[in-house]
Amino acid sequence: MKKILLVSSHFSEQDSVTTISKNISSAFKQIPQISSQYLMIENFNDLHFDLEEFQFIAIIHPMVVFSENLKSLLSSVNSNKTLLIFFIYGDFVRKSANYLALNELLIDKKVHFIAASSSYKKLLSKCLNSNRTLALIPFPIETTIFKRSQSSRNQFRKLYGLKKDERALLYTGRLSPQKNVELLIDTFLKFNNSLLLHKKKHLFLFGNIDDFESPTFYQEKLKPGDYFQRIKKYINDANNQYLHFIPRADHKSLKQAYCGSDLFISMSLYHDEDYGYSPLESLLCGTPVLVTQWGGYRDLKLKISSQSKDVKYIGVTFNKSSLIIDQEKALIALSEAIKSKTLSQKAVKAYVQKYSIESISKQYYKLLEKPCSTFKGFSNQFINLSLQMLNSDEVSLDQYEFFYESFWKN
Repeated sequence: MKKILLVSSHFSEQDSVTTISKNISSAFKQIPQISSQYLMIENFNDLHFDLEEFQFIAIIHPMVVFSENLKSLLSSVNSNKTLLIFFIYGDFVRKSANYLALNELLIDKKVHFIAASSSYKKLLSKCLNSNRTLALIPFPIETTIFKRSQSSRNQFRKLYGLKKDERALLYTGRLSPQKNVELLIDTFLKFNNSLLLHKKKHLFLFGNIDDFESPTFYQEKLKPGDYFQRIKKYINDANNQYLHFIPRADHKSLKQAYCGSDLFISMSLYHDEDYGYSPLESLLCGTPVLVTQWGGYRDLKLKISSQSKDVKYIGVTFNKSSLIIDQEKALIALSEAIKSKTLSQKAVKAYVQKYSIESISKQYYKLLEKPCSTFKGFSNQFINLSLQMLNSDEVSLDQYEFFYESFWKN
C-alpha cells in the first residue's frame, strides 16, 4: 500500500483555512488504496519515521511555507520517488517570497500545484515556467453539515422573529474592506428604502470585523481601528430594524442562517478571493446566491439547466485606476435575485456531487495515479512581482492586471 504524508500547521490566519485543510485531509483519508499520516510542520524535528516511506507528501495548509522546517523536509525528499503536492490558497501571491525561497529545493522534483478555481489556476499559470505541474481541483466541503433542513430554517426565523412572508438576505465571513461590506450595506439600505413598508427585507451579517489588509494591492491601507469605526456607524444607526450584525458563529448557527435566509449576497473584490466557501455552503443548504463576477465566485454557477437561477452575478469592470461595481446595476441584480426560489433537489445534488469530500477524494486519487512532470521554476514575472511587493506596499496596475485579469475577464 502506498503512503502519503499530510503536512499541516498549528497556526492559522482564518477559520476557513482550518476548515479547508481539515476537509482536504478527510478526502485523502477516504482513498482506500492510500495510507495517510499527519505531520504538523512545527514538529518536524521530532519525526520518528523515515520520509522515504512516503510516495506522496502533500502540503495542505498555507502557513507551512512560513516554517524553516519545510526546507529541511524538502531537502530530505528523494526527487525520483516522491511526489510533492502543494495546495494553493488565495494568499499565494502575498506569500510569494516564501514560495520563491523554495525554488532551488523544488527544481527537478515531481510537483503538483493544485488550484481551487479556474481563475486562480490562470493566475498560477503566469507564476510557473511550466503549467504541466498545475492542476484544478476544488476545495472539498463537508456536505453532511451544510445541507437543506426545514427545522434549521424554522429555528433561524423563529430566533429573529421573521414572519412567514418576510425575506432575508445573508452575508457570512469577515466584515472587511476586502469583502466590500460597506458597499453591500449601502446597497441593501438603498434597496430597502425603495420598498414599501410591508415589502422590506432583512440583511444578516455573520462575522467579525477584520481590517488586517487593504481590499486590493493598490488602495491605501487603513489605520488600525478605522474600519471598526466605519462599521460601528452602521451598528449605531441600527435603529434600522432590518439590519442585523451577528459576531462569530459556529457551524450549527451558520447552517441555520443559510437555511433560514432566502438569498446569500457578497460584493467582494478581494484579490485573494480564490474560491467561495460561504456561497457554496449556502447553495448546499438550498439558498440561491448573488455575488460579484469575480475570482473563485465565477466557478459557482453549474450548468444544471438553461433555466437555472441558483447563482446570479454582479458585473465588475477594471478601468486602469480601480475596480468598479455599478451600484445601480447591482440594485437591479438584487431586485431580480431576491425573487429566486430555493434550489431544486436536482441542483443541490449537483453541488454535492461536485464539492463533497467523497467526490474530491476520487479526484485526489486520479491525481496521485497520473504521471507527474518535474518543477521547472517560478517565472521571471512572478519573481519581479515579489520583489516589487517587498520594496513597496503597492503593486503597479499593469502588474495587477497581468496577474489578476482572469478574476474579472474571460
